Amino acid sequence: MSSAVHHAKTLLAFGLMHTGLLALLQRLRRPHVLVLAYHRVTPDAEMPAVDYPAMHVSMASFTAQLRLLRRFYDIVPLADLTALLDGTQPLRRHVAAVTFDDGYRDNFRHAFPILARENVPATFFLSVGFVDRGEPFWFDRLAVAARAWEAQPELRQALQLPAGLVAAFDAPATRVERLRRAAAFLKALPDGERRAVMDRFSGLEVERNAAPMGWDEVRAMRDAGMGIGAHGTQHAILTRMDPSDAAHDIRTSVETIATRLGTQVAAFAYPNGDADSNVAAAAAAAGVQLGFTMQAANPRPGIDRLRCGRRNVCEDTSRSAWRRFSGAYFACEITGIFDVVLRRGARSR
Repeated sequence: MSSAVHHAKTLLAFGLMHTGLLALLQRLRRPHVLVLAYHRVTPDAEMPAVDYPAMHVSMASFTAQLRLLRRFYDIVPLADLTALLDGTQPLRRHVAAVTFDDGYRDNFRHAFPILARENVPATFFLSVGFVDRGEPFWFDRLAVAARAWEAQPELRQALQLPAGLVAAFDAPATRVERLRRAAAFLKALPDGERRAVMDRFSGLEVERNAAPMGWDEVRAMRDAGMGIGAHGTQHAILTRMDPSDAAHDIRTSVETIATRLGTQVAAFAYPNGDADSNVAAAAAAAGVQLGFTMQAANPRPGIDRLRCGRRNVCEDTSRSAWRRFSGAYFACEITGIFDVVLRRGARSR
């Protein structure tokens, strides 16, 4: 996003919020459903060093975002959406649900206490290879590899990486942008090719701050009223897999969580948000009732409940052009005012 656009959005948000027009517009709108997708909640002091800014929100901003969300929506458990979306319960007010993807330990250590204090229910989608077996995500290994590429020139010849990945690592850009380009390159590969490339980095150790929750922590959140859903086994992009392998991945993640927790899993978040008709059908066959993408379009009654949209939320979702938290900016993002004004597409991650 250009600086000019960011400043224009900041000024628009300030004007709408502080004149009361945003609240008025929200009251006049037809009741709708909003689902927010978070990933990681990080101590404020650690935010400047994160590898993937679109996955992180600071603890202070997360608290403020939840309080702003409550001003515009009734926050409900994710399980309540089934009846609203299939039409068995009328949608009479704006409702929002909060979700988390992946299963990082900071979800328990940092997000969960804030959710409990603010009395906000949330659903945590777990990648079982990560939580059950401690297998690091490929993109976390990629972040370590990018730093090693810079610090250890001898790796360049030994690794024999694809030209597209080398170009991303060597791009004249910031570290975060180089890593974003590298991840985008790998996401576009068929699953088998991506795994073959990442196997070359298997000897690199991922940092401790990228550790998963344990099952005792997951149970503690479940027992406190939080929802638990599935997110695949290793965060493979299911549409890049053979359909039978994708179906096995979905089924394995659902069954593993059900076995570990003794409860049925009814919701699934597709890794990277990608789901075609085959993937959605496989989720339904595994017993999934609600499936979530990363399309920013709000789910409406009568839609395909196996491909519901969510809005990705991170620090920048509430950061003004002056790099400070802005409740007005956040409110315009989540209510969709910026979408209308900028006519932007539905992809949110």
